[in-house]
Amino acid sequence: MSLFSTLDFWSTQCGENEKFGFDSMVVADLEESGNDYIITGSFNGLLRVYQGNNKDADRSFKPSNLMIEMQLSNPIIQVFVGKLVSGTRALHIGVVQPACIRVYNLFSTPGSTDHGHQFDLKLMYEHSLRHTNFLVIHGPFGGVKGRDFICAVSLDGILTFFEQETFVFKTQLPSFLLPSPIVYVEETDMFVTSSADWCIEAYRYQDLVNTAKKKVVASWVYNLGENIQGIRVIQHHLQKETLILVLSEHNLVCFGAHGSVKFTKRLQYSPLCFYGYLNESNNDLMTLITSDGGVLYVYEAKKLVWSAKLPFIPVCLSRGSIYVNGSLVLLSERGDLQCCFLGTKPSLFVAPPLENSIISFKNMNSRLEKLQDEIKNFKSNADILSSTATEHELSLKITMQFSAKALNESQVILDLVPSRPLSNIHVTFEAPAPFDVHPKTYLFPSLCETIEIRTLIRPNDQKEIVPLSLDFYVVVCYSNNDTVRVIQRNKTIKPTFVLMPSLVSEDKCQFKISIEANKIPPLLTTIFQEFRDERWLESSCNDESVGLCLRYNSEIKCLVTLSKSQLGYNLTANSLPLIRLVLSLITWKCENMRNSSEKSTEKLSFCCKFLPKNELMECISRRVSTKNEIQELQLYLEKLSAQSRLIQRRLLIKLKDKTFSNITAIQTLYHNTYEKLTTTIRTIENKQKSLILYSCELQSVLDLIFSLISMNSPATQEKIIKFQNAVRLVDLNSDAQDWEISTVANITHLLRTKLACSDSDQNRIIPSADEIITDASILKNLMITAFERISDRFTHEEKSEKSRVVVPILEDDEYDEGSPRSDQPVKNEMDEFLLKHRLFKMTDDSLDEAAEEIFNL
Repeated sequence: MSLFSTLDFWSTQCGENEKFGFDSMVVADLEESGNDYIITGSFNGLLRVYQGNNKDADRSFKPSNLMIEMQLSNPIIQVFVGKLVSGTRALHIGVVQPACIRVYNLFSTPGSTDHGHQFDLKLMYEHSLRHTNFLVIHGPFGGVKGRDFICAVSLDGILTFFEQETFVFKTQLPSFLLPSPIVYVEETDMFVTSSADWCIEAYRYQDLVNTAKKKVVASWVYNLGENIQGIRVIQHHLQKETLILVLSEHNLVCFGAHGSVKFTKRLQYSPLCFYGYLNESNNDLMTLITSDGGVLYVYEAKKLVWSAKLPFIPVCLSRGSIYVNGSLVLLSERGDLQCCFLGTKPSLFVAPPLENSIISFKNMNSRLEKLQDEIKNFKSNADILSSTATEHELSLKITMQFSAKALNESQVILDLVPSRPLSNIHVTFEAPAPFDVHPKTYLFPSLCETIEIRTLIRPNDQKEIVPLSLDFYVVVCYSNNDTVRVIQRNKTIKPTFVLMPSLVSEDKCQFKISIEANKIPPLLTTIFQEFRDERWLESSCNDESVGLCLRYNSEIKCLVTLSKSQLGYNLTANSLPLIRLVLSLITWKCENMRNSSEKSTEKLSFCCKFLPKNELMECISRRVSTKNEIQELQLYLEKLSAQSRLIQRRLLIKLKDKTFSNITAIQTLYHNTYEKLTTTIRTIENKQKSLILYSCELQSVLDLIFSLISMNSPATQEKIIKFQNAVRLVDLNSDAQDWEISTVANITHLLRTKLACSDSDQNRIIPSADEIITDASILKNLMITAFERISDRFTHEEKSEKSRVVVPILEDDEYDEGSPRSDQPVKNEMDEFLLKHRLFKMTDDSLDEAAEEIFNL
C-alpha cells in the first residue's frame, strides 16, 4: 500500500449509469493551441468533449468545460483522433461503433452575447462494415505524409483498410483465434499484435497488401507466453528510434522497432491499463501502470520511482495539458473522469505511546470471567433475538390451494406483510424432488406494503422419484439498515397431492415391511381419511386394506393391510421409497391422534422382522456404478472434443489453401465425430438423471432403516442421529460431491469413537479416494458393521431365523465361577466342548449329535 495518493484538481461524472471501456477516452490537442481536449464515448452511445482553459485561475470543474454532448444510436467502443479527412491536415475525431466508423469535425460558432462560443460536431463521412468491430488503428500507412489511414480490426480477425474516405482492401491475419490489441509502428511500417499462441508478431504493411500474391509471413516473432493487456508505441526523437511497450498479465516488456528486447520488468500485481511517454527533462522512458488494487505505479525504464493511491480503479489512463502541463487523466468504468497529479502530502498515522501500567492478575481474571459470561449470554439469546426481530419486521403467511382442474398442480400463495419499509427482498421457494416450482424466485427492490406472491408446484419429467418428504420451504432474505436478515418457513404438502387410492395387486409387490403395535392401532379409514373420495370406493379400500399410488405415476404402488393379529400393519409395495413415505405418514397420523386425545395413549412400538440391508447395498452399488460410468463418459467426451477441434483446424487450413484439394474425407470424419459427441452428451444427461433417481432411492432406504431402528431401539437415539448425519446425502443433484468418500471417512470416525468395541477399532485406516470410488464393497462393509453395532436387536432377530444358539449353561447368559471362559485355559474335555458350543451357533439338525456327544463325555 502506498503512503501517497493522487491529488485531483478537476473532476466530473460522465452521465449516470453509463459504462466505459479501455478505449473509451482520448486526450488530444484538436486546435493545436496548447490546450488539450478530453473526448469520451460510452457504451450507452454518448459522445462528450471536454476542455479546460489553462489561463483560468479557477481549476475546478465548471459546466462550460463540457463543449458538446451527442447521443448516438449505437454503443461507442472506441474514440481516436487523427488526420482523417483528405484535403486538410486538421485533426478530426473518429468514433468506432460495432458496425461502422464515423469521422466528426469539431467546430465552434462565435457567440454575440456573454454565453460564449457554441460548439457542434459535423459528420464528415461514415464507413459501414460487414464484420463486427473490435478496435481501429490509424497512421500513415505505407509511408504517406500529412494524413492518416484507417484499419478496422474485426472480432473474426478481418483487417479492413481505408485511405480516409476510400475503401482500399481487406485481408485476414494468419493463426487468428481471439482478437487482441494491435498498433502501427511508423518507423518500420509494421503492425504489431499478439497471436493465438501468445506470441508477439509484426507484419509489414506491404505484405498485407500483397496477400493475393503470396502468403503473409511475420517479419519478427517473440514468444511472450501470456496474454497481453495493451501495446503502445513511443517515438524517441533524439535517439531516432521507436520503442514498443507491451503490458502482459505479469510483465512489462520493451521492444525495439525490429523486435529486439530492450528490457523486461516482472510485476508483482495484476495490471489493468498503462501509458508510456518520454520525460521532457532528460528524455527517459516513463511508464504509468495502474493495478486492480487502485494503485498507480511510476517506472523510469524498469525502475520503480513512485507509487500513489488512486481514488478509484481506472480503465483508461492518459496524460495531457489540462490546466497543468503533464496532468494525469483517469476514467473509471462507471464514468468518473478526473485530472490529478502525484500527491506529496501523505497522511501518516503515528501510534500513541504505550502506557506501562501495572497489571493486576485478580482484576484481569475477573474481567475475563465477565466477558465470558457476556459471550455465553449473547450466544444463547442470539437466535431468539434474531427471530423476534424478523417476526416484528416481516410476517409470512403461506397458503396452498389444490387445483381441481389440474390434478398434478398446486398453487402456493405467500403474503408478505412488512411493519416497516424494507429493501432488497429476495424470495425463494424450494420443493422436494421430483416437484418443481414455477417461478422459483422473486426479487423486489423495496417493500412498503402487503404484497401477495403466487407460484405453482408441479412434478417434473423424473416421475420415478418418490418424494423424500412433504415439506415445502420458503426462504426470504431482506436488508434493513444495512443488516441482512433471513426468514425460513416450511409448509407441509397435503398427502392427497402426492398419493391417491388405487387398486394394488399384492403379487406384483416384491417389498414387504410388517410393524406391530402394543395395542390395537387405528383403523385404516381413520388414518387415510382425507383419501376417501370416488377413487376410494373404486379401489375397494376399507378398514383393513388400503391401496395407494403416486398421483403423477400410477405404476408405483403400495398396499397397506391390517396384520392377522389385528395388532399391526403390513406394507407391501414395488418401491421401498414409497413404503418409507407411507410409513412416515402412518406414524405421523398416529402421533397426532395420541396428542389430540384427552387420555394418555401409549406410543406405538414397532417390530420389524428384517431390515432392508440388501436393498441398501443394491442402492449403493447402483449409485457408485452410475457415477463411474459418468466419469468414463466425461473422459470420452473430452477426447471427442479435442478430436473435433483438431478436425476443425485442419478443415480451416484446407479452406484457406489456394490450391484445390478434396475435403470429403475430412467432412465425413467431422460428421461422425459430431454424431458421437451428441450421442455421448445425451447419454451423460440420461446418466445424470439416473444418478439423481438412485440418490433419492438411497436416501429413502437409509431414512427407512433409521426410522425402524429408532422406533424399536429408543435407547440408541444419540448414536442413530450421529450415524444418520454421517451418511446423509446433502445435495441430490450433484454428481461431484464425493458422497462415498466423505461417508467412508465419517463412518470410520464413528467406528473409532462412539461405535468402538475393542482397541483394534482405534487402528482403522481410511482407504484412498480411488479405492472408495472404484470399489463399492468398502462402503458396504462399513455400513453393515455400523448397523450391526447400533441395532443389536435387529441383528439377533435376523440371525435367529436361520439358526438358534445352543447355550448348555444358564439361560440368563451368565457364567458360574467354575465355568470356563474364552480367556481361561480349558481344564477338561467337557469344558472344551462347552466352550466350543458356547461360542458358535448350532442348527436344529445338529442337536441330536450334540446330545449324543454330551452323553458319551
